Amino acid sequence: MVIQMRLAPQYFRDIGNGDKTFEGRLATVKHANIAVGDVIRFEPNGDPSQWIERVVTSVKRYPSFREMLTGKDRQSKRYLRFIPGATSFSDAVAAYRGFYSEADEQALGTVAIGIGSVWH
Repeated sequence: MVIQMRLAPQYFRDIGNGDKTFEGRLATVKHANIAVGDVIRFEPNGDPSQWIERVVTSVKRYPSFREMLTGKDRQSKRYLRFIPGATSFSDAVAAYRGFYSEADEQALGTVAIGIGSVWH
């Protein structure tokens, strides 16, 4: 299945250059049903004239963005795989707060989507 997702331009560039290897989203029905092997077509701000496709390599649900960004190893800089330009863990969490409310996060949880290159 091919799923379309909009991205802010900086994250679109980060995916294109390989720095962003995970996409984090609220666990809505659309995002929670993504499966390994699906293809995501990313568009900067929904501009269909530009796009990058990536294959889904992993999908894992978390109760919060904080837990998603740290994973099992609280000392790692895992958050940089989601938000490559973040200067700190708090900065990465704040980036998600710019898109999603804490109430929605608590109600739905989050999903970490691992992405890799699509080879045609």
